[in-house]
Amino acid sequence: MMLAFTVSCTREEFDDLSLVASGTAPANLSVLFEITQDNTGNVTITPNGEGVSSYEVYYGDGTTVPAKVNPGKNTTHRYAEGQYPVKIVAYGITGKTTEFTQQLTVSFRAPENLDVTMSVDPNNN
Repeated sequence: MMLAFTVSCTREEFDDLSLVASGTAPANLSVLFEITQDNTGNVTITPNGEGVSSYEVYYGDGTTVPAKVNPGKNTTHRYAEGQYPVKIVAYGITGKTTEFTQQLTVSFRAPENLDVTMSVDPNNN
């Protein structure tokens, strides 16, 4: 009895990029703003979306470099009182992008329960 085995190798081709071409851009973008109430102007920005591999957050206040944020993470930025167009650019795994802009309003609370102490300076006419 004679047994024969044949072993052969095949070359795999990895040049099929149809998945990249047919992939969809990120969708259903939104953003959550958490504004501290201590008049510091600190705002935590959490972008959300479907099919996103990373985000860029443009603060809208003249800051030139955007924050790079991974899904499920956030960034914190300090704002002066005012209104700002915060732009989110979402990147998908295929390289496609989707942009979303949300208006942010930062307003400081007026001081409450102030204790004022006054005294007269006898040397001041």
